[in-house]
Amino acid sequence: MDQANSSAPLAGVRIVSAEQFGAGPWATMLLGDLGAEIIKIENPA
Repeated sequence: MDQANSSAPLAGVRIVSAEQFGAGPWATMLLGDLGAEIIKIENPA
């Protein structure tokens, strides 16, 4: 965890993201902006 990011509300939280459309990408971006670590699973095609 970065020291500069340790004051973020979701610092230390890990999110696994597997969405493709709708509100999913926006929600994932919002969680990342709040300090969560995002692991994105993408379609290989």
